Amino acid sequence: MHGFASKEQAFELACYKNNLEMAKALEKMGADPHHINKIGVTPTLLSFFKGHEKLKKIYPLNDYEKQHLNFKLLSHWFHYYKEVSIERKINSKGTQGTWMYASVAESLQSFCKWKGFQH
Repeated sequence: MHGFASKEQAFELACYKNNLEMAKALEKMGADPHHINKIGVTPTLLSFFKGHEKLKKIYPLNDYEKQHLNFKLLSHWFHYYKEVSIERKINSKGTQGTWMYASVAESLQSFCKWKGFQH
């Protein structure tokens, strides 16, 4: 692909820019709408992040992408409030990287599924 390292990278840009025709053409050339890039994002996720309705209908989320969106939602909530009250407060000020938020989000999901958790 001219100017791109791979067809997946071109596919990401097509989904990010809401270019339906280019996305379809790249898919015909073998680009994978669920290819996970080095930061854990897929072209399909980009369509969802940007709210591109036509692309969202053509390329539905797979299980990895659904889980990624759940982690993103919980991590944004955690980042916004800066704390979670369980037994004590966890302060997120000064934390670096998304790994911490994904770990916290996964822990909160597990906690909420625990039989002893009172909704």
